[in-house]
Amino acid sequence: MRHKIHYTVVIFVLLAIANTACNKKIKDQTTSTTPFNDNGATITKTLKHCESVLPYNDGLLISSFGTELNDTNIYNGKGYISYYKNGKTNILIRPDGNLSMPRGMAVYKNHLFVACTNSIVIYNLDKPKKEPQIILLPQNDIIVNDIAVNNGGTLFASVSNTGNIYILNITNPEKIDLNTLLLYTNIEGANGLCLSGYTLFVASYNPFDKQPTPQNTIYVIDDLNNPKDIRHITNIPGQYDGLALSKDLTVLFYTNWHNGGEIGYIRFEDGYMGTIPSDGINGPADLCVFNDQLCVPDLINSCVVRYKIE
Repeated sequence: MRHKIHYTVVIFVLLAIANTACNKKIKDQTTSTTPFNDNGATITKTLKHCESVLPYNDGLLISSFGTELNDTNIYNGKGYISYYKNGKTNILIRPDGNLSMPRGMAVYKNHLFVACTNSIVIYNLDKPKKEPQIILLPQNDIIVNDIAVNNGGTLFASVSNTGNIYILNITNPEKIDLNTLLLYTNIEGANGLCLSGYTLFVASYNPFDKQPTPQNTIYVIDDLNNPKDIRHITNIPGQYDGLALSKDLTVLFYTNWHNGGEIGYIRFEDGYMGTIPSDGINGPADLCVFNDQLCVPDLINSCVVRYKIE
């Protein structure tokens, strides 16, 4: 039986990754309702339906919808970005009318790129109150879900309802050439993205139905120069959302909304696919690895869950 989490509580679930010469396992160690840091502060105090977390400047950026999940106005402008550091949470970008249900994020040259409904919204983090740039995607692309950026200044953006993945040249984030927005490839239900060198991992989600199709799995493009060379890294259908790599690049963590929601991992060494105990989590979304911890926003319960990785 799942237990509800109070909105102002961040859960600690300590996990260990046990290393042997030929094996690595993740197992549950303890479960606690201790706040996120020693002074009792939480990172959920000001959040309302947080969707994505992103490491930034020794803290976490957190995107939140700022509205009820059943809000039919997807252009409501109530979204905002919070910043958590050292046990304190502040709203970095207040609801300014530009963010509607903000999802995945990326930072490049101290500019924050936010996937937001049918657009990519760009804030200068040195001047967060400055009016952002807004790059609109084609009319049919209404669920821009995630963003990933490589060191060369190429941005990748996924769109769940069309499956389109776009690229954009952001080498000059203050003056982006809109003509560089190009269709990169298409993967059914393209959702969470995770970029590592010349490799792109893509989670697939069916936004039209709670039931996944056989195409809703996790994919990999092994060479960014060959976007049509796409393969499955699992054949298990799911409603896959967030993706994140372990620091040693040996494990891919994922979230999956199917069957009540789960947090799992794929071990590249042998292809083993396992789950992490996540009782009480109902909406695991766009997770990240931060300071040897796996941080997972629970969209439904408006909290961030932390798992220790050793």
